[in-house]
Amino acid sequence: STLTFQGGYFTLLDLVEETSLPGVIYNSTGVASATFTSYNLNPNFQKGLALIRPDFLLISLGTNESYRNWNATYFNKEVNLCLDRIAEASPTTQVILVLPNENYKKINGKYVYNAAVDSVRNSLKNIAAQRQLTTYDQLEAMGGKGSLLEWLKQGLVNADHVHLLRKGYQKQGELLAAFLLGYLQNKPD
Repeated sequence: STLTFQGGYFTLLDLVEETSLPGVIYNSTGVASATFTSYNLNPNFQKGLALIRPDFLLISLGTNESYRNWNATYFNKEVNLCLDRIAEASPTTQVILVLPNENYKKINGKYVYNAAVDSVRNSLKNIAAQRQLTTYDQLEAMGGKGSLLEWLKQGLVNADHVHLLRKGYQKQGELLAAFLLGYLQNKPD
């Protein structure tokens, strides 16, 4: 295909791959420091979702909210607004909420467990239960409480005690893929 453009402004938001062949088409969106609010404020999120109408949508957010001034009421409102917008744009899409793993904050030169992530996880679990959504517990998949520190010792986690290194993200992706394969095999039609 050829695209010709002359003058003015042009913004390319996304390219969508289409095929008539069976299999998986993977789309990813996101930017550093994204939150549920980020997507709610993005006028193109709902439009783009309506175009691709995915079978499944995995939402992996919450860690960044745990680093800000935690407010459960505000967070729950933003999560529900985002889920409502998704349902409106693509009503047949099955949403899977990814529960964030643990992380640590540096306070006075020392890394301290960020307990706000537990509140984020609980809020997401409650919303998922209310809306009958599937959850994928990233913390449990990684090995449970304390697993981030173990992964750090194995050279899988960045020194910031939040972000993973390449090998860590690869391992995390393998764990997620195993979950998805099991989910799809056991999912009622």
